[in-house]
Amino acid sequence: MLKTVSLFLLFLNCSYIYAQAEIYETPPKIKKDLYNDGIPARIKWYGYDKKIDSLKTYYKSGKINEEIYFKNGKYHGTFYQYNSKGEITTIWKYENGKLIERINKKIEFTLKTEERTRKHYLQLNTVNEKIKKTSNSFDKSYQRASLRYRLGNYSLALNDLKKLERYIGKFSVEKQAKYHKLVAAVYDYLGSIYSSYEMENYAIQYKYKALRASPEQSRLYHNLGSYLIQIKSYDLGINYLNQAIEIVPNHSFAHWVLGATYTDLGDYEKAMYHVQISFKNEKSLYKYGVGSAERDLRTIRGFLFHKLGETEKGINDLEEALEINEDNSFAMRNLGVVLYETQQYEEACELLQKSKELFYESKHRKTDLQEYIDLACNKEIFPEQKEKEELPFIFPNPAADMIELRNYDVDNFVYEIVTHNNQTVKKGKASGKRIALSGLEHGLYILRVLDTETPISLRIIKK
Repeated sequence: MLKTVSLFLLFLNCSYIYAQAEIYETPPKIKKDLYNDGIPARIKWYGYDKKIDSLKTYYKSGKINEEIYFKNGKYHGTFYQYNSKGEITTIWKYENGKLIERINKKIEFTLKTEERTRKHYLQLNTVNEKIKKTSNSFDKSYQRASLRYRLGNYSLALNDLKKLERYIGKFSVEKQAKYHKLVAAVYDYLGSIYSSYEMENYAIQYKYKALRASPEQSRLYHNLGSYLIQIKSYDLGINYLNQAIEIVPNHSFAHWVLGATYTDLGDYEKAMYHVQISFKNEKSLYKYGVGSAERDLRTIRGFLFHKLGETEKGINDLEEALEINEDNSFAMRNLGVVLYETQQYEEACELLQKSKELFYESKHRKTDLQEYIDLACNKEIFPEQKEKEELPFIFPNPAADMIELRNYDVDNFVYEIVTHNNQTVKKGKASGKRIALSGLEHGLYILRVLDTETPISLRIIKK
């Protein structure tokens, strides 16, 4: 009898060990999304049960932005959001997926954005209370997602928006058309959040989907165009910004971005033309904008005044930009350059170094600062610039049926076309430098030229 019991206990023990082995056979994993320079933008940790355990997001400087925790795949615990200086700005307390409390430790704004920012915080508190007391409807989820995005709570906003996207996917064609502005807004916000993580192809695809959903809204042309400019797809970006202006000739946002774009391209007179139009309706930028853009109108115009021979006016603009936001690294960079070019080396050196300390390079993906620091701090004259090399480009772009690869020496090259998530949809050999796009649906694609010594990749938007 004793032997039988022992064997039975041994069997139970082995069964338990085997069951445990089954539970833990899948090890925890970590998923990382990286910025273009390799710094983590977002990291997700998963447990043995394959469910998400925690999530952290980071600024482009590498400093932590958000930390969020889960239990059984649902929000659970105390979450934190930090500003770029490492200070806690917001605390959330969740229990099994339900928000218990939101604590605003530090509300950040500039002289121009205080009213808008405080209004958004009040609106978000109201929406959160309504969701606690009643069911979480589509409209309330959208309001909350929009406000969370505007206040920089990207992870929570993204969670709301992905749920809304799944809901929209069940809409009939007629319902999608009826609520086209709402559908477009969800896609546009998704694109903006992915752009903040430098997930460029996803960002463009969502912003283009927003435009397709509601093609009469000028802001959607602006939003797509300004993002394309941000990632240096200048021709495509200018195309969409000009379409926004065709709909609304005095479109303050589109003129603002075109002013910044032509400044980067060295066409200072054209840049000033667009900036001055945008200044006519400056209030709308602060009323309807998001965040505290460092490259504001005064930061751009101050630099342009200097380049166009009115340096005193330029310095006044840049000093005013720093009064509005004392931590404006772009205004510091521009003012530092102006002072350097007028041989005020010590002041220039100090400003340029402070701009670097405020992460100008990582925030704006600019690589010119260190050279100016070295020159200003050593009181050296700026060397002559080499002419920029002309790069291959696609024409027309956006395209309907046929594209041509221009400024490229090779004919009949082998190519493939892939989607934004890297699925091949077309491959073959070009006819000279021309490729037919027949059979492709509307959206973003990447053309890859394969059989050359230096393969290239270029974005196409199929309209």
